[in-house]
Amino acid sequence: MDLADSPKTSTSKRILIFSFKVLLITVVFYFIYLQLRNNWDDIRTYDWHINSIGLLLLSILLALSSQYVFSAAWSYILRGFGHEITHMVAFRISYLSSLSRYVPGKVWQLFSIIYIARQHGLSAEKTTASFIISQLFMTVTAFLILAISAQIDPAIIIDQIALLGKGSAYLFTAGMVVMSLIVLVWPNQILAVANFFLKRFSRPQLSFSIDKQVALVIFLGYCVGWILYGLAFWMFMKSIVDDFDMSLVSATGIFAGSCQIGYLVLFAPGGIGPRELVMSQMLMPFLPGLAPMMAILSRLWMTLVEMMTTGISLLIKK
Repeated sequence: MDLADSPKTSTSKRILIFSFKVLLITVVFYFIYLQLRNNWDDIRTYDWHINSIGLLLLSILLALSSQYVFSAAWSYILRGFGHEITHMVAFRISYLSSLSRYVPGKVWQLFSIIYIARQHGLSAEKTTASFIISQLFMTVTAFLILAISAQIDPAIIIDQIALLGKGSAYLFTAGMVVMSLIVLVWPNQILAVANFFLKRFSRPQLSFSIDKQVALVIFLGYCVGWILYGLAFWMFMKSIVDDFDMSLVSATGIFAGSCQIGYLVLFAPGGIGPRELVMSQMLMPFLPGLAPMMAILSRLWMTLVEMMTTGISLLIKK
């Protein structure tokens, strides 16, 4: 009887999980709707136009450059597994599969990277482990940049998304500094995170060895990548919004933080919804009335960049 009921139980569980994800996405989009509704008069009456085509094109070029820096940093992680690839090949592997992140379930991006990486002699285990380690570096650096930006311009998070009351921004910053020190001082131990997931999927565990100097290069690489992407985001907003006086530091922190928060929300394909909600909330002190629409427009801009990286990846030879 138990065996007969097992498929039904499994199906019911999948339906329940799917329904819960749909509910969460619905809630997120409802809050985005509220933001748009509450600011609709400002959005509707604003004279939307492109102030500078040159600045917009430069923002796209800088965004593409940041993608190259991210993939180059990943190639240094692969060296820790004894596998060297060129930066261009790392770019190809990283972004040929980038659009798969919009398929529900973050696992599809990993599967796509594994499939492409095999064409370059990388095992599934090494690709999986390096992917997990790269996400750890990317997450820590993004939130560190957000935390530092919030200390310089407290309006970013203290009054907007602070969860622990007064002083929470300082606690958040301290936590990010500690996490950064961990990945820099004990870079080889972070493989334990990747091996944990490999073990869960009954895959062979791996050894990983990089010295602290290489770990610092990787860490700084991801920091530079986020800063370039933040600069690109700042230029994008400046090319559209008149009398734009938001600082580069604030724009970079908001962009890095909201992008990574959206990426980490597992129920949202490509972070669609959560990223825009968080970005809009953090932009509100700087662009009152226009923040929700700018968050949506930034999604279109970012998707264009991702499509271009995929197109460039197709042109890179194996």
